[in-house]
This record gives sequence, structure tokens and C-alpha cells, in this order.
Amino acid sequence: FVLSIGGASFCDWDSVNRLPGDRAAKLATFVQSVVDELARWNAPSEDPVIDGVDIDYEYPDSCGSTLEGPDSVSISEIIRGVAEALPDAIVSVPIYGGSPDSLLGQLGALTDDGSLSYAATMGYGCDTDFYQQYASEVRSLAMGFNVDDGPGAITSCLSGNPSIGSAMLWNLSSHDAPECLAAMNSALPS
Repeated sequence: FVLSIGGASFCDWDSVNRLPGDRAAKLATFVQSVVDELARWNAPSEDPVIDGVDIDYEYPDSCGSTLEGPDSVSISEIIRGVAEALPDAIVSVPIYGGSPDSLLGQLGALTDDGSLSYAATMGYGCDTDFYQQYASEVRSLAMGFNVDDGPGAITSCLSGNPSIGSAMLWNLSSHDAPECLAAMNSALPS
């Protein structure tokens, strides 16, 4: 289980840069807030309840909330800062065709230096060639698949890319039909 920070409709990444202090202080404050939140969930148990964070820097460009200004704390600094503060935690990010250049340009370095555990593809997750040019390890996020024939069906995706089946990250919600879950379960290794 990972704590999701941000999201597809989150439009206030700039709040990081409204924190007090200089750039380093802003980053340190944000990272500490993530550490504190995980500690709050994990403290009552000897075993972690939450295994890490998903820094969901997803479509920030659609609402003008990117972390790309010259004086802005960058998304890569946030990823590295969280990874350094939580060395045993999973740290993942979504990548997709509309990812800002500031994230795409850093993905390889972030996976190579161990800051990122996973770079998960968005959408159908079948365009592995696109994503693998940016990251050394890519997991496909199975989200919104349907059971019908066609490009959005889990069977279509896996028939064209059988190797991604065992590495998928499942993000299923209440609107996913039981038939869809059955199709995914039968198509993947146990």
C-alpha cells in the first residue's frame, strides 16, 4: 500500500513554493510532511501499514501547476528528497504521454540512483516502448480496463504485450465490473 500525493485533478503543486523559507527550506518542509504522514499511519503497528508514496504528478500542466520555474522546487528534487528521507520505502510516479519535460528528462536518473522504485504507466499501459525510453524499470498500471474486445480490453493489451502481465500494478475501484476483474485474474499469473 502506498500513500498517493497529488492526483489527476490536483492543481496546487505550487503550494510547495508558498512554504516559508528559501528553496531548500521549502523542500525540507514538504519532505518532512510526507515523513510525518507515513509515521502517523505506521506508528501503531510493528509492520508498516503504508509501504511508501506515489508522487502523483499527473497532468499538472493541464491546470498551470507545474513545478518548472527557475526558482521552483522541482519534481525531481521532491522525488529525491522523499527517497532520501524514506530509504526503505517504495517511491513511485506515474508517467504518460503528457508528462512535463521536467519529469520525463529525469526519470532515467531517478530510477538509476535508486530514488524511484517504480515508474508506472498511465492509461492502458501498453505503449511500453514510449515509457522504457525514460525509465529502467516500468510497471504498467491497470486502470480502467474493460472486458470487451478492442484496444481498451485487458485481453487485447496482454496479447500484444504478454511480458507486462506479471508486472502490472492494479488500481481497481468500485466501478470496475466483476467481469473485468474475472478477465484480469484469468489472464495473469497467480
